[in-house]
Amino acid sequence: MAAVTIVGCARQEIRPPGQTAEQIADLKRTTSETAEAIRMWLEIKQAAAAKPGPRFPPGPPRDLWDEARRGFSFAWQDHPFIEYEIRYLLRNPEFLKRVSERATPYLYYIMQELKTRGLPMELALLPIIESAYRPEATSRSQAAGLWQIIPSTGRLLGLEQNGLLDERRDIIASTRAALDYLSDLNTRYNGDWLLTLAAYNYGWGNVNRVIEKSGFDEDEADFWLLSLPPETMRYVPRLIATSQLFAQPEKYGITITPIPIRPYFTTVTLNRRIKTASAAKAAGMTHAEFKGLNPGYRQHQTLANHPNRVLIPVDRKARWNNAFSRKTRYADTGPGRYRIHPGDTLGTIATRHGTTVRTLMYTNGLSSTNIRAGDALILPELKNTQYTANTQTAHATSQQQTSRLRHHRVSTGDTLWNISRRYQLNVRQLAAWNGIGNDYVINVGQILKLYPPGKQERPRRGIPGQAAL
Repeated sequence: MAAVTIVGCARQEIRPPGQTAEQIADLKRTTSETAEAIRMWLEIKQAAAAKPGPRFPPGPPRDLWDEARRGFSFAWQDHPFIEYEIRYLLRNPEFLKRVSERATPYLYYIMQELKTRGLPMELALLPIIESAYRPEATSRSQAAGLWQIIPSTGRLLGLEQNGLLDERRDIIASTRAALDYLSDLNTRYNGDWLLTLAAYNYGWGNVNRVIEKSGFDEDEADFWLLSLPPETMRYVPRLIATSQLFAQPEKYGITITPIPIRPYFTTVTLNRRIKTASAAKAAGMTHAEFKGLNPGYRQHQTLANHPNRVLIPVDRKARWNNAFSRKTRYADTGPGRYRIHPGDTLGTIATRHGTTVRTLMYTNGLSSTNIRAGDALILPELKNTQYTANTQTAHATSQQQTSRLRHHRVSTGDTLWNISRRYQLNVRQLAAWNGIGNDYVINVGQILKLYPPGKQERPRRGIPGQAAL
């Protein structure tokens, strides 16, 4: 009787209490799909497994690219996506030759910044993917510069963007900002450089949302298993593919332009406005060469009353210093700066300086008319330059008639604007007579000179007998 019972049980479908046949079928199907997903995951992991990297000959590196490849630290991987990008890049070997040459002015500086931060040398190849090492490049999404930083990210990273200056294109400012950003992303992703690069391309928030939808924890996510956009799924493998090509150019039959291991440029500071063409002439450079090192100046001029950082080739610094040691006065009637005072509005500032609210907003990259006391505004170039804010160094000559010269002692609550209204004077004239800067700051007890109409001194235009460069 017991045997019969056992045989009978063997013929029955064992079913957990309370589950229908349909639920059992769903469970089996889910189990089968999970097993298939695990099998595919193992195949992908095996395909992307690290392999030994190339060996380099002993001795010092031959050039900067040789030094860079010796610092490559990404795991050497085989993956169909990487192989596809290698084949894609090899279709146009001249491109790799051009970009490796185009990197000449910038590579030494970028590599030094990578060393300082302890970052992998593969990141020196990122401007190839981003901009083809063209600092003037602009994408359809308005990303700009070597590192293709979009406006919102640029503001987040503290890069100045206005009608006169775009630091997303500035070689030093943009490189530091991009590498700081990459370092921060890499910390967020626990040292996973594939996820870091995906976030640089697609955005950290976007990548995190994809990770959440995939069911991974952020510290367990695997780039190769995420459903990222096609552009990002090509972006990361393309950088890896480029690093493999640059690591073994002889193997792939490509030419990488050698770059000497020495600084290409040095920095000088210019606290005045001059045209970039004049600055190029002072350094003995063509205008195109100068713009290649200083692409951040949008109006072909440096800024007035601003510590302009200018890059020039190392071997041109002596010529530059000699040009400016001759005490040559450069034409300086362009944009200045104004420090916003309590109660100021864009409208009153525009009226005071002979411009429009719209022009002020464009010049300063403002999206609204909201301004804050203490901030500085860049003033656009004025048509009447006789008394621009840049004539702040003007002073009265000994020959000037002063029979009706008056003085005003600054009291508590005085502003230069109120004083100019009280005496019916032009505020820029008043600032110029008294050597007051673009911020129009005055101090209680300060004695101001007030010249009568028609007797005011005209600002000096330059030193007779010396031509501007």
